Amino acid sequence: MLDSWRGICALLVALFYFPTTSMISQSAFVGGSYLFVDFFFVLSGFVIASSYGSRLSEPDELARFALVRFGRIYPLHLLMLAAFVAFEALRLALPALHGTGAAPFTGGFNLRSLVANLFLLQGMGLRII
Repeated sequence: MLDSWRGICALLVALFYFPTTSMISQSAFVGGSYLFVDFFFVLSGFVIASSYGSRLSEPDELARFALVRFGRIYPLHLLMLAAFVAFEALRLALPALHGTGAAPFTGGFNLRSLVANLFLLQGMGLRII
């Protein structure tokens, strides 16, 4: 039942981002369906809790669950971080890409930010280095 609602939420969010000029996509309901992202994540928490709750009573099981979840998320995080670093390096190597914006590897793309993102500390407000 909850998985069905998660699917509906995902479809509504996709409909919100689908560029059309139809009467449905211009409705107030679809215009506010970006809020279903939050609902989707809350429902996902309940689905995970209901399916894994009884299996996570032992510390070993909990550690394995955390490791498996981390293993699903962190490789994509590293790939995107490497893409940002590659883009900043490309901007450094090719001044034409620099344009009138900030210099490469400055602001939110400096070494501190890179280290914080590498260790998933970017949202903690910690001062690195």
